[in-house]
Amino acid sequence: MSSNAEETIPTESSAKATPWIKYLLLAAALLFLLWAGLKVWRIGSAAYSLWQLQAEARTLAEGGLTGIDPDQAEEMVRTARQDVLTLKEETAVFMPLTPYLGWVPKVGPLLVAAPHLMDMADAGTETAAYAMRGLKPGLAALQSESETGESKLPQLVGAIDQARPDLLQAAQSLDKVAAARSQIDNADQFPGKAQELMALFDEMLPLAQDGLKLAQVLPQMAGIDGPRRYLILAQNEDELRPTGGFLTGVGVLEVDNGRITQMVFKDAVLIDSFGSKPYDSPPQPLYDFMGLELFAFRDANFWSDFPTSAEQAITSYSYGQNVDPTLFDGVIAIDQLFLELLVAGTGPVEIPEANVTLTSGNIIDTLRSTWVSHAEAEEAQQNWLLTRKAFLGTFAGAIRNRLESDITAVNPVTLARNMFQAVQTKHLQLYMRDPEVMAVLEALDWDGRLENPTNQDFLMVVDTSMGYNKANIYIDRQLAYNITLEGENPQTHLRISYTHTGPASDEKCDQDTFDDYAVAQEYIEIADQCYFNYLRVYVPDGSQLLDSTRQTLTGEELITGKVWDETAQTVQEFSGFTTFTNFIVVPRGQSRDYELTYLLPANVVQSNESLYSYRLTLLKQAGTGAQMATITVSLPAGAEFISAVPQPTAVTGSDVTFDLLLDSDQLIEVNYRMMASN
Repeated sequence: MSSNAEETIPTESSAKATPWIKYLLLAAALLFLLWAGLKVWRIGSAAYSLWQLQAEARTLAEGGLTGIDPDQAEEMVRTARQDVLTLKEETAVFMPLTPYLGWVPKVGPLLVAAPHLMDMADAGTETAAYAMRGLKPGLAALQSESETGESKLPQLVGAIDQARPDLLQAAQSLDKVAAARSQIDNADQFPGKAQELMALFDEMLPLAQDGLKLAQVLPQMAGIDGPRRYLILAQNEDELRPTGGFLTGVGVLEVDNGRITQMVFKDAVLIDSFGSKPYDSPPQPLYDFMGLELFAFRDANFWSDFPTSAEQAITSYSYGQNVDPTLFDGVIAIDQLFLELLVAGTGPVEIPEANVTLTSGNIIDTLRSTWVSHAEAEEAQQNWLLTRKAFLGTFAGAIRNRLESDITAVNPVTLARNMFQAVQTKHLQLYMRDPEVMAVLEALDWDGRLENPTNQDFLMVVDTSMGYNKANIYIDRQLAYNITLEGENPQTHLRISYTHTGPASDEKCDQDTFDDYAVAQEYIEIADQCYFNYLRVYVPDGSQLLDSTRQTLTGEELITGKVWDETAQTVQEFSGFTTFTNFIVVPRGQSRDYELTYLLPANVVQSNESLYSYRLTLLKQAGTGAQMATITVSLPAGAEFISAVPQPTAVTGSDVTFDLLLDSDQLIEVNYRMMASN
């Protein structure tokens, strides 16, 4: 007992040490508080600085290109970069803990995502720093006074060319931003304001990524290394064709070092020289269903693969106009909805010759009204054909003047967003013969190529209006696609629903509407007709047709005078695809469904042990507006649904359903597991 007692009695030395331990602990606590306070101060200062910069940047951007001081913008980016680096350094010690703080009221989801948000901010400001360094000379050039009144586009193109190394670094940094964003899966739980900012970021990220990639070849496209000449196809989607619409006009655009050295437009019907040289026969469907005997330029866009139609357009134009086809470097196809997006991006465009101001709200009606004025003219039909597309050239000249003389008044973000939308929705299509440029367009999926996807499903529905009218103004199309994954070869059922939204009529459908053109007083009169449509459905190679709707048409309805009474035909139009075709009619004010049932090849479903994946590429036809598409994937018996992209509308039993607005190409993926049988 005495031994134990002695052990518990403090010695003199230990008693003297106790106050020092207390002092050391107190000093450590003070140092910790000082460290924590310093961190809080640094974090707070950096955060407050970023908050001020955000408001300052918004004010600066509202002034447009002319309101942005290049030096001030560069300093702003530099400060933001330094603030983010400070925040990242000062918060690094806390980051391993934040994913476990989701329970914190209101800001819990933000704390969970904090490490990835910080990575986004780090890579984002790095992107901005590279982009600012590269583009600052171009911004300064745009704001400089021009004594000669020349276009500033050449200076801008030259600046982008010089900035390509920095813009490449910016693109690589932006990829890191995208990678960090992909790790955040709880953005829908963020507080309201943060959720709005994330939605805006998600909208702008693809635009920025594609823009930085395009910047690598944009100078070449603008003729930085020598003149470039492009054929411009003006398509009218009111008369739908595979690449967007009937070829109503054609232009030649030549650019040299950013300068537009030539831009002329002609009516498409004036390109051919039928009386002076022989012409080939058209593709068989144009002969069978439209009675065409010669392959005219205006029918060059017969193929759904845009590069194929673009090359044919160059060949047909060059043959009809007696020019060397090798002089052309590419083809640009536009339609009326592209013009609407363009004017929305540039702002109102004055047309003094017509005493009209074009806006995004009136441009399509104005284009249609130009037909009205010529239809009512007392001039001969031939003279009308010579002048009815003159307005397109006048409009192009006005746009050119706006971009060359007043580009600083254009909001670059709005214009870029609209052009991005035009390409994504296929109202603007690009084909370039330069392999380097085309490779970038292909990487961006901007080339309009009908590509052969391997080991997956594919669907593209393509209409070709063959009624010699503008009935597509009234046509609404919807798709319902059901696929059953049971068995070795999945079976599909496709229903294409057409609704003619115009007024119903007791008159019989008549494909021959040439007399209507001669007497029509309004554009809408040549739209108020039955819809004669050559339908093509592109599916994976090796698909087998089981059944389809029979279409019966009398000789009185068709311009050829022949009877058509057929189910779908199977053709091999492009390597890697099977194509189902038929010729159908939708009467005025009525609805028609066309249905196909077919087997797919077994390789559309991929497996890895018990895990299975079904993928469907669904392509939008150029020139069409947004249309509804319902996709239902029926899983095999014994399957357990795991996940899908995009988020399904419903998962009911074995059915996974997607209700999509088909305004651009879509990729659908369904993943499931096969459960072991008992």
